[in-house]
Amino acid sequence: MNNNKPFILLFASCFLLSSMNAQQVQVNNKIPAHVRSSTDRIGFNNYHNEVEFPTDLLQITNPTVAAGNENFGLTEEVIGRTVYDLQTNNSIMHRIVNLGGGNISAIWTYGRVSPSFPERGMAYNHKTNGAWINNPDYASNISSITRVESERSGFGNIDVMNSGREVIVSHQTGVTTTATSINSAAGNQNWNFNIMPSGDVLWPKARVGGPDGKSIHVIAVTEPTGGTFNGQPFEGMNAALTYNRSLDEGATWDKFRMLIPGIDSTLYAGFSGDAYNIDVQGNNVAVVIGDLRHNVSLFKSTDNGETWIKTIILPFPFDAYTDGLTDIDGDGVADEIPCADGTLSVLIDNNGKCHVWFGNMRMSNATPGEGTVSFFPGTSGIMYWNESFAIGEAPRMIADLIDDDDDGVINVSWAPQGESASYQMGLTSIPSSGIDADGNIYVAYMAAKDNLILNARSYRHIYIIRSTDGGNTWTEPLDVTPFDDFTEYAYPSIARLVDDNIHLVYQRDDFPGIAAAAGAAAHDFSDNFIVYQAIPRELNLSVNNITRKE
Repeated sequence: MNNNKPFILLFASCFLLSSMNAQQVQVNNKIPAHVRSSTDRIGFNNYHNEVEFPTDLLQITNPTVAAGNENFGLTEEVIGRTVYDLQTNNSIMHRIVNLGGGNISAIWTYGRVSPSFPERGMAYNHKTNGAWINNPDYASNISSITRVESERSGFGNIDVMNSGREVIVSHQTGVTTTATSINSAAGNQNWNFNIMPSGDVLWPKARVGGPDGKSIHVIAVTEPTGGTFNGQPFEGMNAALTYNRSLDEGATWDKFRMLIPGIDSTLYAGFSGDAYNIDVQGNNVAVVIGDLRHNVSLFKSTDNGETWIKTIILPFPFDAYTDGLTDIDGDGVADEIPCADGTLSVLIDNNGKCHVWFGNMRMSNATPGEGTVSFFPGTSGIMYWNESFAIGEAPRMIADLIDDDDDGVINVSWAPQGESASYQMGLTSIPSSGIDADGNIYVAYMAAKDNLILNARSYRHIYIIRSTDGGNTWTEPLDVTPFDDFTEYAYPSIARLVDDNIHLVYQRDDFPGIAAAAGAAAHDFSDNFIVYQAIPRELNLSVNNITRKE
């Protein structure tokens, strides 16, 4: 699929105000006019992973383990590599699981042979007795890495069942559906591969739960129509979001391609891949959705997926929106609408309460009929909401870009979508959440770094924030990737279970952006490093009230 869609001005080197208030920041945060005027056009169902790939491949070498930062004592452990560098289209999958006792399993989408990456699939590594079972080979030699699945795959999630068996849920391109790979015990690399019941569901998000820890819950969209896709509308929607459930560790599926109540063609025209997420805690199941065309909504079940209650977190003024004029006040002029950038995380805390995070974004459409809408990639901020908010209370901004040199401005840059390796997200995006036994909540996300720019694109670093009071206050963001400024750190995923450490996995690269999204003209294909960190949970994560700089 060629991603040749119309785009308007996006290139800018601009200054953003540093802003984060740990107590309360409104969703309509002030954004300088020159940033607000910078837009890009994006097509519906715009899936990065289906673009054509150039054949260029640049090989680079990096140390297996980076030196720990002198100030923080952080250490990177390289656990794998990949040339295929698109780990998600929007929200991050659940890529790491803390099994307790120092045992960790992690996965990533792996591929090394451009342009078609026929060997693409989920790579797996496991830490036990202080060592990763596939190292040093996986850290030093990309040719030694193999995929878990028997078919070309990607976009996988990992979790563990009460039996101790691990499950990886990923989608398969050869048969255009989602499948499970299940081992006999954590660390065992013999995987039983099973395609889920007949049906075209792609870009899954999955969690394990239920009364006995045997239920696998999966949300995924039906195959889209058009381009390289051969799907058909499902219940009147193009790429409908479906719910799927197994009660017996994947042996059978009693629910498949089911629409959660509150999702239908009167409200939604279709969904973008990965613009949703899921969490499970016992019988509690939480699904969150939100992107450029939809409200941000929570769907919650307290009976293991039998019945559901929908809560709209951030409303969208148009139902089943396609590409009409975004005129809210009736003056014939397109208005800007607050929305999510498609990257979301949801967490059910130890008391069964749901917490939701998403990347702040705005959209507009002044030229309906083109099949595209405008979004504002200069928008930033991690937005937050939980079930204790009053009815109609707006989400709060709890983190934003950091003014590293404390000069009152943040210098960031991005380039046109057609010429750049764009994430097609905001400047703060891809939240991932975890919780410890005491109920403290931790969120990792990636954000553009002040004054770090290469070829008109800012580098991203990864930050962590924490709340010790159920989401009322949040710490100042901590950069946990301070090892090398001019290095891209992206796609953070933290293990749901936080113990003495926050367990984090991410992708490290020498170049900002995604080669798979734009090709070698803007970003050479090269080895990307999959990195694990065990971050002490008390590490400089004390509450600070930060004043917005105007």
